[in-house]
Amino acid sequence: VETAVKPSVPISPKPSQTALLGAAIGLFVVAALVFLIEFLDDTLKTPDEIKDVLDVPVIGFIGDLKHNGKKNGDALGVYVAKNPRSPVAEAFRSLRTNLEYSSVDDPVKTLLVTSSGEAEGKSTVAANLAIVEAQSGKAVVIVDADLRRPKVHVQFNKPNRMGLSDVVTGKLNLDDVLKTYDQVANLSIITCGTIPPNPSELLGSERMSQTLKDLENRFDVVILDTSPMIVSDPQILSSKVDGVIYVLVPGQTRAITAMRPIEELKRIGSKVLGVVANKIPKNRDYYYGGYNYYSPYSNHYSYHNESGTSSSESESEAKK
Repeated sequence: VETAVKPSVPISPKPSQTALLGAAIGLFVVAALVFLIEFLDDTLKTPDEIKDVLDVPVIGFIGDLKHNGKKNGDALGVYVAKNPRSPVAEAFRSLRTNLEYSSVDDPVKTLLVTSSGEAEGKSTVAANLAIVEAQSGKAVVIVDADLRRPKVHVQFNKPNRMGLSDVVTGKLNLDDVLKTYDQVANLSIITCGTIPPNPSELLGSERMSQTLKDLENRFDVVILDTSPMIVSDPQILSSKVDGVIYVLVPGQTRAITAMRPIEELKRIGSKVLGVVANKIPKNRDYYYGGYNYYSPYSNHYSYHNESGTSSSESESEAKK
């Protein structure tokens, strides 16, 4: 029997060992959580993902627009008209150019703008695209063909008592429902009108086809804002137009949700011109045409900067 020897260091606690062990376990848990979130996240994020999954080119990148209710008439649908030198306006002009080169041999006169789901900004894209097309000197008409939840009259602040549905049903003529927007020349507007109980049957009728032909004869570009692809209305109209623009939100639109409508459009022979990535945050550097691409020039060329000064004042300050 030997006398017990008193240890020189305590058996516990061991702060350094415990801290290292806790840090290692915490790092492992965080890495596993990040991997799980990334594995379960099936949204489309980058242009390469969109092109690979949908097999459709990305023809436009639109920055995230923030509505300022303090400014009169600062609606998102007429953002380009209010801010002609903003980065977003340049992005829409780039979209216009891509559309012109998408089919050089067969010019596109009638465009249909749709999306995979709600709240993806298709009406905003359609309205601003119509404005930049009109600013290029073309005679343009934007038609609200969303006979379920119309938005064009809200974008342009127009009454919706008479519109497309009244023309298709034979109650009115095109001249009775055509409206103009004072700030943009060559731009005409046709609102939805009376919301019918049978939108799909109305849009698929022969009278609707004849209305589109009449619009093609009178205008250089016809842009149709339709319902999302969760209903059959866009599929019906897609066979009557020259091309379809598909709007989605990177990081929000799921791959499976975006892929099924594209497959349906291709199956019925509709021509999908491309995808417009909408509502892109300012921190997405990899999006050509996004906010950061134009950010070095936005302070000098913006129509109105945050302080409310005009573009000429910004240029003079830059020179100083």
